[in-house]
This record gives sequence, structure tokens and C-alpha cells, in this order.
Amino acid sequence: MKCDSIKAAVVDLKIRLLITLGKFKEGSDFIDSLQVSDFTYPYKKELNHDNFVALNFASNMDTISRDKVYKKMATYLEGYITSNNLKSKEFQEAYIELNGLSEKFIDSTTLNRQLDSLKIQYPNEVKFLDFFNH
Repeated sequence: MKCDSIKAAVVDLKIRLLITLGKFKEGSDFIDSLQVSDFTYPYKKELNHDNFVALNFASNMDTISRDKVYKKMATYLEGYITSNNLKSKEFQEAYIELNGLSEKFIDSTTLNRQLDSLKIQYPNEVKFLDFFNH
């Protein structure tokens, strides 16, 4: 169906617009109204919802709560990556998001250990992961 093929792109566009407009509560409500199947990958529903929550905390100058949400997001993504056998594109997209979150809260030694572990689990992604060595 033609509508189904563009739904994820439309959802992503609306998310970007809500973030740009600073409508974080409306954004989390929008995410809540969607199904997991409305996203490109299953992890994106929870990740986008939590990002709106974190951005709302940040807009209210509550950096402690914001950082807790970002750490929760990183833990969720790491678990998602390690407990699923992801195809290359989904793995790469999820890892890029994880790396962006993790760099804020995890020291480089721990990040490198995480990379080494993922290289074992995803041997076809070694070249991709080498780009992120710290």
C-alpha cells in the first residue's frame, strides 16, 4: 500500500517539526498515539518518546531529570542492540543513536569495551564500529 510506505517518513517529519517548534509535551503525546509499526524500527517509538520527555525537562532547566532520561535511553538502546540480531542498516542506525547518547555519560574505556563486545556479536559490522573507536 502506498500510504503505508510513506507513513514512517511522515511520522519522522512530524517528530522533527515538533522538536523544532519546542512542542515537547505534544510530541510525547503524539508518540503515545502511534503503534510500534508506525516507525522505521521498533526501538524508535520508545526512544522518540523518551527524547521528548528529556527535551521537556531540558526546556524547564531540569538537567538532572534530563540526564536520567538520556541514561535510560542509552541503557534501552544497548539492550535492544545486544538482545536482538539486527540487520546491518538497523544496527548501524541504532548504534549511531546509542553512541550519541553514551558519549555524554560513559568514559572512553567503557565505550571501547562496548565496541569490542559488539564486534564479536556483529562481526560484519567491524569496519563500521572501528569508526567509533575512542
